[in-house]
Amino acid sequence: MKDIAGSAAHYLGTCERLGRFSGAILLAAGGDIVFSGGFGMADRDHRIPNQPRTRFRIGSLSKPFTAMAILQLNARGELDTEQPLSDFVPGFPGGAQISIRHLLDHSSGIPDIVNEDERCLVRKCRYSTKELVEICAAMPPLFKPGAASRYSNSGYIILAHVIETLTGIGYDRYIRDNVFTPLDMSRSGAWNEPGDPPDCAVGYSIDGSEVIPAEERDPSTVIGCGGLESTVGDLYAWDRALYTDRLVSRHLMETMAERSTTGFACGWRASAMFQRRIVWHDGGIEGFTAGLYRFVDDRACVILLSNLEHAWEREISQTLAAILLGQPYSIPEERGVAAIERSALPDYEGTYWFSSDFEVSIARKDDRLFFKATRQPRFEIFPAVRDRFFMNSSPAELSFTRGRMGAVTLLTLHQSGEHLVGKKLGVTSLT
Repeated sequence: MKDIAGSAAHYLGTCERLGRFSGAILLAAGGDIVFSGGFGMADRDHRIPNQPRTRFRIGSLSKPFTAMAILQLNARGELDTEQPLSDFVPGFPGGAQISIRHLLDHSSGIPDIVNEDERCLVRKCRYSTKELVEICAAMPPLFKPGAASRYSNSGYIILAHVIETLTGIGYDRYIRDNVFTPLDMSRSGAWNEPGDPPDCAVGYSIDGSEVIPAEERDPSTVIGCGGLESTVGDLYAWDRALYTDRLVSRHLMETMAERSTTGFACGWRASAMFQRRIVWHDGGIEGFTAGLYRFVDDRACVILLSNLEHAWEREISQTLAAILLGQPYSIPEERGVAAIERSALPDYEGTYWFSSDFEVSIARKDDRLFFKATRQPRFEIFPAVRDRFFMNSSPAELSFTRGRMGAVTLLTLHQSGEHLVGKKLGVTSLT
């Protein structure tokens, strides 16, 4: 266990030095905490460090708590997950065909209003759940319920409204009284207003290569799907409770998981890592990232909470899992920046089209290049070799392809084993 703690501390210290991580971590195995620590600053202006007790916004890691509330109401006979949405929201378009289970496992076909542009949802405005449901209802469906799966925050916003409708109390209070209080998760709750340090971390984002305070959003815009905050210790209490019947019977949770065919079950994702079953979810919201990875057969978990919006959450979590489970891993090193002629920089400038809802712009300022993707902040990019670039703020890499005449025509994004190709707009020769 000392080797695990020492290895984790060394790895995370390196990530902090490279600007990849700021936050708190907890590693546990076999019912024991083997490492817990804080890295970086909870408040950079006042030099307040992150600690294991620091509260962080957890973004979409809120979804499993919403799903738990639905399972509790199911167990009490107040709803059935196969019931149609129309039973709870009369008049919702297609609501007779959309079940509660479709909302839980992202197969409802309802578009994601949180990640649309502000023509749909103004993130600094306050909404009731009823108003948010009305916005969802006005969106044309993406597909017939159950015909496909597409991740959607909207489903969980609607579930929060269902919880409020059935119980007659606010979503935040329901989660507090029926989940947090029974588990003694006293440092968890809804972030109704920005908190004060040292209890609550300040959220930060990246602009170019600079760390800046993140923009705020009104918490009502992510109720049910991303509006909670917690600590690594409280989330470990949550992890332990899920192996018991304390909140709802394990049999019900397992039955619901078996019914899902989308890779999502009871608010969780289900997959494998290191040939082990893993139940997990992560989250990202302005200024924060989060992840809880549960290796259920090993009774082991990795919990990561960060107050840096674009921390390398999945890469760091996977490396920590490797340390915890005795798998090979590597310590990151600072990458060297290749020399590039200033006259070559304009070759890369432009807009690259990937899909109808995703574009990337590459812009130059003096001798520096910046990457800006749809709904993402601006990141500085650095040359590794000719036509290939990397970011310090993200594990993504970029490679540019030139046509017959030497002009850049394509941009390929490389990240997590995926390779997405975008066409440079305004260029006609692609060969």
